[in-house]
Amino acid sequence: MALQTSGQISLNDIHVEAGGTSVSGTACNINEADIRGLISASSGAAMDFADWYGASASQDFTTVKSGHTFHTYTGGRGTTQYGFAIGFNSPAANTGGGTPPSGSLSYTGDIVVSGTTLGTIQMMAHYGDGNGRTSIKFEIQGTNTNSGFTTINFNNSGTNGVNATFNRTSFGYTYANGKRTYLYAGVTRFTSADSPANTYVWGGSGSATSSFILGPTTGNSNGTGTESNFSATVTFA
Repeated sequence: MALQTSGQISLNDIHVEAGGTSVSGTACNINEADIRGLISASSGAAMDFADWYGASASQDFTTVKSGHTFHTYTGGRGTTQYGFAIGFNSPAANTGGGTPPSGSLSYTGDIVVSGTTLGTIQMMAHYGDGNGRTSIKFEIQGTNTNSGFTTINFNNSGTNGVNATFNRTSFGYTYANGKRTYLYAGVTRFTSADSPANTYVWGGSGSATSSFILGPTTGNSNGTGTESNFSATVTFA
């Protein structure tokens, strides 16, 4: 249950939200990791109790600081092609290139949608899968059930406010080793001239070089690294 949005709020209220009723009345301080984690505050940061208004130990979204790699490879008839892999724990692009840095999530607890617990996100990725195509893939550590949410939305404040929503049923579903895996293969590639509302990939003729939904704030990029900000918000509904 989320904390109240106004009125008096105590450190104990915050501690219970972070750790459950079993911690009520136990010693704690405002700088503890679980308490700070409710508002994604760094250790030692200046904080005010009002910062926790509406905070919840469970939520239906997280923001992503993406690890990324971009590379060239030889395509058909010796042409130079461009590939990328980007996101949180992204696999390497099928066309070559190194695995990107792992990136990170602002929220690592259970994703809960309208009272239904999906589990914890283990992967949130967008990567090249060959021939100028791309795939979107995410993994959730949780029970084997292809249900609990209807859509997944990507809103990237770093790339011109790109906002893209996909239906759960658009993804292939598998379950193994405690992980629910969703794969949307062959995602349509758009160019920078397309409407931002419909743009998933920054690409060119015969290339797909960056993800607008999870990509670095520079859009089309080169090299390997980790984005400096948590710019992409991923929401389940």
